[in-house]
Amino acid sequence: MSDKPDIVVLDIRLPDIDGFEVAQPLRTDRRTQNIPIICLTEKRNLPDRLLGLELSADDYVTKPFDVQELRLRVRNSIRRSRQGTLNNLVNG
Repeated sequence: MSDKPDIVVLDIRLPDIDGFEVAQPLRTDRRTQNIPIICLTEKRNLPDRLLGLELSADDYVTKPFDVQELRLRVRNSIRRSRQGTLNNLVNG
């Protein structure tokens, strides 16, 4: 994987695999562990939200959602991620 995405917006209910199962390896692989993840799902119950956050999701958005709100959450997550990268370069 030479080109990494800026962000992963991950639906929890995928046809063949649970989205939580997709997030797990992203967080454990050093090449992708710092990419922001936003969970986007109709799963509103507390255990599902907590599981997403335990897997280090940066945000959890439930359906139905407002497109403008999601756009802003994506923008903010990418900004925070890039700011963290810049801080690591300066301080590293």
